Amino acid sequence: MKFVEILNTYNPGDIALIKSLLDGEGIVYRFTGEHFNAMEPMVQPARLKVIEDQVERAREILNGFNGSFFAAGFDENNDR
Repeated sequence: MKFVEILNTYNPGDIALIKSLLDGEGIVYRFTGEHFNAMEPMVQPARLKVIEDQVERAREILNGFNGSFFAAGFDENNDR
């Protein structure tokens, strides 16, 4: 099986949502670098790879998905 990269993200929440969407549609996929990101945030994104013959369907499913794509945020209550 040949896999094609279609998306990458630094956010674990995005990964969970993407997995749920693709699992529900029976898309064969894998994330590479998913666990490395937990050890070294913002160094390397997790990369979503989908089996070659399901790339277009996966893109249709994820069309309009507006993930945060960043693991960093700002705390409005931080005085620094």
